[in-house]
Amino acid sequence: MSKFSEYDEKEIEIFLDVYDQAQLDDQTQSLKKLITVQDRISIFKGIDPEELHAVIYDLKFIKFNFKDYIIEQNAQNTEIFYIIDGECQVFHDKHKVGVLQAGEIFGEAAAIFGTNRNASVVCSSKTATSFVRQPWLYSIKI
Repeated sequence: MSKFSEYDEKEIEIFLDVYDQAQLDDQTQSLKKLITVQDRISIFKGIDPEELHAVIYDLKFIKFNFKDYIIEQNAQNTEIFYIIDGECQVFHDKHKVGVLQAGEIFGEAAAIFGTNRNASVVCSSKTATSFVRQPWLYSIKI
């Protein structure tokens, strides 16, 4: 686990177990299970159960290795990423412009505004992420 991660391994493990089960169970049962542990998982605290329902079925997980590109500048895709564990570097026109760590979200600008990616994001360590694609945004009531 990264020293930058605000989530402990138990929280991640609980969520991944519930998520895996959600893929196998009936939707209602899966949602009920997630709601029972929701307040123990930092990123889900306080989310309305209706919004949580939308999230659980649209949320995906992927692990990346050192030097993997998560996003490439000018690409046309609509994922919004959340770093569960690890660290990434951000490059604009091949110049390093920042660092992203566990607990941070990225990719939202292109997803929200429908534009190409304005930077590349490259893993500087093994990195675990979750992501949703842009249509999920429309299910959230603001």
